[in-house]
This record gives sequence, C-alpha cells and structure tokens, in this order.
Amino acid sequence: MTTYRIDPSATHVHVFTYAEGLFARLAHDLRLTVAPSELTATRDTSGKATLKGKIALSALTVDGVMKGDTLKTDVLSDKDRLEILERMRSDVFGGASPESAVTLEGTLEGTSLRLTVASPSGRTTSATAKVVGTSNDNGETVRGEVDLHLKEIAGHDVKGPLGAFRIGDRIRVTFDAHFVAEP
Repeated sequence: MTTYRIDPSATHVHVFTYAEGLFARLAHDLRLTVAPSELTATRDTSGKATLKGKIALSALTVDGVMKGDTLKTDVLSDKDRLEILERMRSDVFGGASPESAVTLEGTLEGTSLRLTVASPSGRTTSATAKVVGTSNDNGETVRGEVDLHLKEIAGHDVKGPLGAFRIGDRIRVTFDAHFVAEP
C-alpha cells in the first residue's frame, strides 16, 4: 500500500459556475480557483486508490468572468470578488466561516473516479467522472472534470442579488491534481 499527499504547487483545481434565469445575461459565469492543501490518497496493491481531504473555504478565490471559453480577469473589482465569496459562504455553505472546510472522499479505480463532497453543514453531493492518470518519478497526476450539484450542497436554489438570476445547479470542477508518495 502506498500513501500519497497532494502537491499544491503542481495542482490546479477550477470551479465553474453558470448563471441562469430571466436576467442571467446581466450576471456572470465565473471561474474560481481552489487551493487544495489537505488531500491524501492511498493506493492498494490492486491499483484502487482512496482519496480523503479537506479544503478550507478560505482556499477559494474568484479568478474572473468566463466569456465563452475565455477568462476575463478585469471585469470584477476586488470588492466584487470579496462579495461573491461572502455570498458563497452565506448562501451555499450556510454562513460558514472562511476557516470551515469542505470535505472530500472518493475512490479511483482505473479511469473511474467516484467522489463525494460534503459542505460544512453536512450536505453532500456525489458524482462519477472519467479521469486520466499518469505516473512518473515525481509522483502521480490525475486529470479530469466532474459536474456537481449545487442545490444538493446548499439545500436550495442559490440566487443572485435581489433574486434577479440564479446560479445553475450544475457546477463543473476541473482538476489536474499531482500527488507525491510519502516516505
């Protein structure tokens, strides 16, 4: 059995949210970055891996607005970015503090990843994704994307200011996660 830990400097995780509703064109599709620091994987002799970890809400940052496939970093002010993160903590994570964490548990077998995400309030969402894994002398990398359900995490529709639009239930998480073996 081999145990791995995440290498934050070589890992990239992005969360994409999509605005929906009558006034969605006035809202923004967003890209956020997650800086995972507490994530481990254990691989057994059959090749199956078990993942466990926590991601502090303070590890979320708003990168900017997505216009099609293009990230626009100059659309939102620093104040806008802070307000978005505060609304997320309030509306999605039930008023959780930045120190609160989302927990992750999953299994990776071949190219199939089964992932469960739990909010600080205990609400969960699960999904399965196809991934690509590579190994080298520096560790193992897993790349893929998974769609999660925001309503399952929040427990309700998440709406924008004054209810003018809502954040779509589907949020996409893309990841390029690099793990190094523990000595």
